[in-house]
Amino acid sequence: MRRKISDLKIFKTVTGDTLNKIAMGCWGIGGTYEIAGKQEGIPETENPLETISNAFNNGINMFDTSYSYGKSEEILGRVFEKCREKVFIASKCGIIQDGSRNFDFSNIYKSIQMSLKKLKTNYLDLYQITLSNQDIINEKMVENLIKLKQKKLTRYIGLSISNYRQGLKALEYNEIDSLQFVLNLIDTRNITLLNFCKEKSCLTIIKSPLNKGVLTDINYDFSLYDSRRNYLSKERIKLRRDTAYKILYSTSRLLDNKLDFKPYDDLKEKAILFLMSLINNGVIIFGIRSKEHVNEFIKLKNKTLFDAETINSLTSYSKKYFNEIQHTL
Repeated sequence: MRRKISDLKIFKTVTGDTLNKIAMGCWGIGGTYEIAGKQEGIPETENPLETISNAFNNGINMFDTSYSYGKSEEILGRVFEKCREKVFIASKCGIIQDGSRNFDFSNIYKSIQMSLKKLKTNYLDLYQITLSNQDIINEKMVENLIKLKQKKLTRYIGLSISNYRQGLKALEYNEIDSLQFVLNLIDTRNITLLNFCKEKSCLTIIKSPLNKGVLTDINYDFSLYDSRRNYLSKERIKLRRDTAYKILYSTSRLLDNKLDFKPYDDLKEKAILFLMSLINNGVIIFGIRSKEHVNEFIKLKNKTLFDAETINSLTSYSKKYFNEIQHTL
């Protein structure tokens, strides 16, 4: 029997509610912010409180934020101040205001205190360190996170990594409760981390499931402070999308149209279903910025997930065509 998305729920809030496989990423609701003297982010959504409430009322109960995501923590705090234990709030630290990296306990402790104040709570469900591609995971870094857990400032601790090597290193530490990494239809470099996380009973958190919005119908005109302007040219977006269509079309032909894919149609839905079918022990963070986004996920709730043959084919073609886009990532 093939699984249904609605059957797959994991982890728990303080009140014992399992987590929806779909989590809300809050980078897009916080507005612009300043890092190293530069404005980044995207304009604040028109009704962020309404969007968050709508997501929660429709079953989404994990919210991923960071003290550097503009006003997102304050907004979450306003929405959930009176029902805090019903949601699972994850925040992050690592990048400080001048753009440098600092994993000393004093900085991490200061960061979590700032987050707790903004979120109007005395604990986080998950606190993570965000790593750049050059950062090296070491025992001291993990010990500093453990101290926060011992002080009951966070229920769980984790790392948000930038490359596969960091993932392997992170999983050497049994104290790490979660691992956040990139995985999507056109970038499956981290796919073997899924089984490694399962073996270690480490919660998998998938970020950039739609490749920074490339696997959607977004236009090419990013807002002035949107950092994607710096690395997502029209040419790169087109190349990545064309590669995604090639993966889907190749799979559809191989499996005699079992995928039911029409060329240049359903890209976003198929990209989401690919991950929903693949992830068994984790959550997937989507940048939900409007009521319309929430409604899209509601419609997907009862969709049939891909079977093993389809997943394997999509993964195989993703790896095959990766060289065509690697220089754009």
